[in-house]
Amino acid sequence: MQINRLNINNLKYPVIGKYKACNKAEQTILSNAIFNNHNIMRNCNLTFSGSGKAFYAIREDGSYQRFTDRKTAENELSLAKTNIAECLQGKRNNTHGFGFIYADEIETDDKNGQNIVDKEKLKTAVDRLINSIAATECTVPVYAVDEKGKWRKFPSKYQASKALDINTPRIIRCLNKELNKTGGYTFVFPEEIETIDEQGQTIVDIKKLREFVSSAFTDSSMTSVYAIDSKGFYRKYSGVRKAARELGLDSVNISKCLNGKQKRAGEYTFVRSKDVERLDNYGNVIIDTAKIKEINYNSFQRKGAVPIYVISPDGSLRSMTVKNKLHSQ
Repeated sequence: MQINRLNINNLKYPVIGKYKACNKAEQTILSNAIFNNHNIMRNCNLTFSGSGKAFYAIREDGSYQRFTDRKTAENELSLAKTNIAECLQGKRNNTHGFGFIYADEIETDDKNGQNIVDKEKLKTAVDRLINSIAATECTVPVYAVDEKGKWRKFPSKYQASKALDINTPRIIRCLNKELNKTGGYTFVFPEEIETIDEQGQTIVDIKKLREFVSSAFTDSSMTSVYAIDSKGFYRKYSGVRKAARELGLDSVNISKCLNGKQKRAGEYTFVRSKDVERLDNYGNVIIDTAKIKEINYNSFQRKGAVPIYVISPDGSLRSMTVKNKLHSQ
């Protein structure tokens, strides 16, 4: 394995001999030193040929993630490493909605000489991904619904984009429940609002339609939520923004938790209050602690979920959970 565009003089760690001549132990030490040092990554513009060359995974909505090896991408994205390799080699355009492109194809240097993603090159890559998916996938109809409940059905999200003059990535984010609405519409799949009537005809379920309209066009930041940590401690917040502000988190990540797109945001998982609250016979609000425990288990205790710990000044190991912010019954 050869190191491309690497200025050895900029390295803060001594390198003896060529990288490919090192034994396995030396390779591990060297690679860890390089990849764990942020300054070296920036100063040296480090990439490796072959399987070690840095690359980006991109999605239709314009989001992207940088990887330095295919194994990590395989584990984090749950994709086959061979499919990722074929995308990078140009043998296929996409795999399961992801496109892949080498970092040096979309990165550029800013005025400080640091690597950043070139937005124009990224947009070109995303457009190419969208076109490739549109050309190969079976078209799936979508509904566009406005605030008054009026709806239009389109053969595909791409045709909806052209007819309504709305960016396709934003429609996709609505369909994935990452956005409530865009361009004055919310978007849903047919199976979410369609039903069969007594004559066996497919019709729009007005009740379900109204639920989607109410959810999409109500300010989600004012929806009360519960923050739950790895120990099962929880606290109620009046809205997503307040939770984000008090816990020092990104409100976008909290919303992704609420919509099932990710398990945790920081040290917490989040759930809407309506999903864990119920009324008793006297009309009092009761918290379903069994549901809280279930959510805690699914988010922190299942395989692959690793709690975060820190070492205290006295040398003891403790959870990063701030218990004075949360409480448990």
